[in-house]
Amino acid sequence: MNKIKMLLLILCVSGFVSLSTAAQNVTNPNPKAVDAMTNGDFRGAIAILDRDIRNNKNLFESYKLRSDLKRITGDFVGSLNDLDKTIEIKPSEGILYERRSSLRMMLGNKMDGALADLDTAIALGVKYEKVYANRAWIRFVRQDLDGAIADFQAALAIRPDFVAGVIGVASVYDLKGDKAKAIEMLDNFLAIVESSGKTSAVKSTATVSTAVAVPGLSDGKTTVGQQTVIYKDDTKSSDRPSREQMERLNDKIEQSKNTAMAYITLAKLYDTRGDHELALATVEKGIAIDPSDFYGYSTRGVIKTSLRNYASAIADLDLAIKAMPVNAIMYLDRGIAYLLSGKEAEAQKDFDQYLKMYPNGKANLDKRIAEATKQ
Repeated sequence: MNKIKMLLLILCVSGFVSLSTAAQNVTNPNPKAVDAMTNGDFRGAIAILDRDIRNNKNLFESYKLRSDLKRITGDFVGSLNDLDKTIEIKPSEGILYERRSSLRMMLGNKMDGALADLDTAIALGVKYEKVYANRAWIRFVRQDLDGAIADFQAALAIRPDFVAGVIGVASVYDLKGDKAKAIEMLDNFLAIVESSGKTSAVKSTATVSTAVAVPGLSDGKTTVGQQTVIYKDDTKSSDRPSREQMERLNDKIEQSKNTAMAYITLAKLYDTRGDHELALATVEKGIAIDPSDFYGYSTRGVIKTSLRNYASAIADLDLAIKAMPVNAIMYLDRGIAYLLSGKEAEAQKDFDQYLKMYPNGKANLDKRIAEATKQ
C-alpha cells in the first residue's frame, strides 16, 4: 500500500499527463473558443466547440480542444471520448495516443489500454523520457519488473538527469528485494546532483495556472508541446517570460520536486536498513528542497519513531495528515507512534481510521504492531 501511494505521488510530481518536447503540427481551433478559454470560461468554450462539431466544422481541432477543456472541468470520460474521435480522424498522430494513455490512467480502470497506447505512441515516434517513464510505471504496477527497468533505463538514456527515472529504477530494485542496489543508485545520483549544485528549493508558482493542448497561442499564452500555460497575473505582457523561459521554469520546478522525492525515498530505505540518524539527515535535505511535500513529513515522522522521538514524530505526522488526509498509511504510522508513546486510546483511533479507509489492512496492521512492540 505504501509503495503504491508513493508511486502515485511520483506520477503526479513528474507530470502524469506528460509534456511533449517533440515538435507538433500547429492547428487552429475556433479562436472564439480559445478566447473563452483564455478568459477562464471553459464551459463557454465547450459550447462554442459543440456548435462547431454539430456543423461538422474543424472536427479534428474541435474534438481535440474540447477533450482538453473537458479534462480541465473534470469530465474525464467525456474528454476520453473526444480524444477517441481525434484518433479516428488522425490515427497516425502519435502524441494523441500518449495523451489518451494519461486519461485512461486517470480513470484507473483501463491500464491495458493505457499500455497499448504508449506502445503505439512510441512506435509512431513519440520517444521522450516521460513516455518511457509512464510506460515503466504501468509495468511496475503490473509486476513486469524487468520491463519497467528497461523503460526507466531508456528514459535515462534520453535524459541522464531525469530524476523520476532514477527514483523509478530504485523503486523497482527495492520491490525486487535488492535494497542495496536501490540505495546505491539513489546515493550515487544524489552525490552527482549535490556536486553540481542543482538542489535549489522549489519556489511558489501561484501566479500561473496550467491548461492543456491549445496550440499556437501568443500574448501571455505559451505552448509547451501539447500543453499551454496561461498566465493569470496582471503583469504587463513585456514582463512575462517567453515560451522557452517557461519551459525551463517548469522543468526546473519538476526536477527540484523530484530531487526532494529522491532524498525522501533514500531516507526511507536508510531507515528500513536501520541507519536512522543517516535517514533523518537525508530526509531533512528533501524537506529543505520542497517544504510542501507531505511525504517528507510523514517519512520524517516514521524515522523519528524509529529514533524514539515520539512527540516530534506525532507532530510531523499531524502535518502530513493535515496536508493529505486521505492517505490511510499515515494514520497507521501515527498510531504506531502513539502506541509506543503510551497513548493507547489515540493509537486505537488512528488504527480504526486506517482500517476504515483500508478494510483489507488488518494483517498489515497486526504485523506493524507486532514489529513495533517487540523492539
